[in-house]
Amino acid sequence: MKASSSTNQVFPETMRLGRPAMWQIGFFSLFINLLMLTLPLYMMQVFDGVIQTKSYDTLIWLTLLAMVAMAIYAALEMIRGQMLQRLSTWMDQRLSAEALRRCIVLSLRTRASHTGVLREIINLRNLLSGPALTTLFDSPWVPIYLLVIWLLHPVVGLVATIAAIILFCMAMLNEFVARKPLHMAGESGTLALRQADTSLRNAEAIVAMGMVPAIVERWMRHQANSLTYQQQAASRGTAVFSASKFWRMATQIMVLGSGAYFVLQQEMTPGSMIAGSILLGRALAPVEGAIGSWKAVVQGREAHRMLERFFNETDPGREKMPLPAPRGFLDVQNVRYSYPTSNEPILRGVNFTAQPGEVIAIIGPSAAGKSTLARLVIGLYEPQFGHVRLDDADVTTWDRTALGEHLGYLPQDVELFAGTVAENIARMRSAASEDIVDAAKLAGVHEMILQLQHGYDTEIGEAGFVLSGGQRQRVGLARAIFGQPSLLVLDEPNASLDQDGEAALNNTIETMKRSGTTILLIAHKPTMLAHVDKILFLQDGMVGAFGERNEVLKQLSAHRAKTRQVAAAAPQPGQITPPSGQPPAGSVSGPAPPSTGAPDAAPPERP
Repeated sequence: MKASSSTNQVFPETMRLGRPAMWQIGFFSLFINLLMLTLPLYMMQVFDGVIQTKSYDTLIWLTLLAMVAMAIYAALEMIRGQMLQRLSTWMDQRLSAEALRRCIVLSLRTRASHTGVLREIINLRNLLSGPALTTLFDSPWVPIYLLVIWLLHPVVGLVATIAAIILFCMAMLNEFVARKPLHMAGESGTLALRQADTSLRNAEAIVAMGMVPAIVERWMRHQANSLTYQQQAASRGTAVFSASKFWRMATQIMVLGSGAYFVLQQEMTPGSMIAGSILLGRALAPVEGAIGSWKAVVQGREAHRMLERFFNETDPGREKMPLPAPRGFLDVQNVRYSYPTSNEPILRGVNFTAQPGEVIAIIGPSAAGKSTLARLVIGLYEPQFGHVRLDDADVTTWDRTALGEHLGYLPQDVELFAGTVAENIARMRSAASEDIVDAAKLAGVHEMILQLQHGYDTEIGEAGFVLSGGQRQRVGLARAIFGQPSLLVLDEPNASLDQDGEAALNNTIETMKRSGTTILLIAHKPTMLAHVDKILFLQDGMVGAFGERNEVLKQLSAHRAKTRQVAAAAPQPGQITPPSGQPPAGSVSGPAPPSTGAPDAAPPERP
């Protein structure tokens, strides 16, 4: 991982490193625009010199020189275009990887998609590689071309200058009338894309429950807003652009007309008249081009602003010293955690320890904080108070890539990636075939994979849609145990498994336990408790019980029996309540303990 100082400054540093290339492009633009004077100079020499003197040799040499100059001009234009393309590609490569890394980390905290940042990088790249930037490089030459026209004749120069000022005002008008609609169109389009992304991820539920019309209607509202604003911006931009084209052609006519008048007055030569018309076209081209490509300029400018803010406001992470491979000693110390969007704590004062080779089941009712605790243990979340230590080192101090090699994690909702089965098991990295097969065999999924059309080389598609839910969960288990991790966290690993899948899962847990792997198992089925050493019972974000399996099960059973006894002794509807101070027969004195939801012989099943 890069040092934080360099990573935190990745955007301004990229802009700084790109400046020399921009200066070089500006240097090429200098010669490109100087060579653009070739054509008007050639016209002046031909009309005012060659035709008058009837010199064929002069005509030939002038033509050859003009052709060479135009060839050099074309070569410089090509080089400038390639430099802009390479600069945009370099910028994209430099920013995209770091932006994606930060988006992934930020999504863990906010539970929202931040892929819009990547689209802003594309907008900035399009600005660098498109015609808008070359227009900006050519625009400083507008006054120089106007000055040359003034030298041909002051009145013609005045006409050209007034025309350029009016055209520039049109460009500013275009900026004024199009800025807000383009901004609103971008916001509405982003909302529409987010909703479409959410809908596609939940396609099964949407189709099964007949929600397609409602979802499409909601999406269409955002999309309609985006299209309305885009149409508004395009309509205004088209009107200004059409007016600018008219004004440019009208100005061309006025310059030619005034030039012809001064030719008749013998104050200009025919060559100067034609040269002035050519120079005017060249002078007004950048201004007119800016109007035509203003949308790209606005999007690029907005992208620059948003990217600068994104890279400044997001934490790049600190450089972390490499630590030895952990053995699996886990110590959770007084952990307290609440989501950033809520002040209500999800976990409060959670304490427990685990030794290498131990299997600990985490049970409890829904919303007790079991999955949140799992994410804290593997370092996805950082507690507001307390510590999660792996081999005495806080998991937040580990380098994520290095720690990930020693962790295995199977979330509730298993997400696979577009690629082959082998690539998904190997965590999308290059790995030896033997290691991939060993992980599949250990997870009991080797035979299932061989039955696929292309075995381990089967393309499973986006999110693994080729596989069933149970198959995805078993491939996810193989991915979790790939590389023999020191700590394995399984969040309801049997949720989608059949009887054979559960048997294979139990064998995997036993094998990993014998190899010394520390295993945390979030379970809601009693059958998953057969292989655990200890049980951690969570309720309302706090530890209700922790200890040896049989001990905790006895506590929970006794608690449930006591709760039932109190409930049975409570007066039923219609029953006469004894006078105050006389408890009903069979009642237990003192307040009844809260219901844990645990069964008599097992922890509570999750609804």
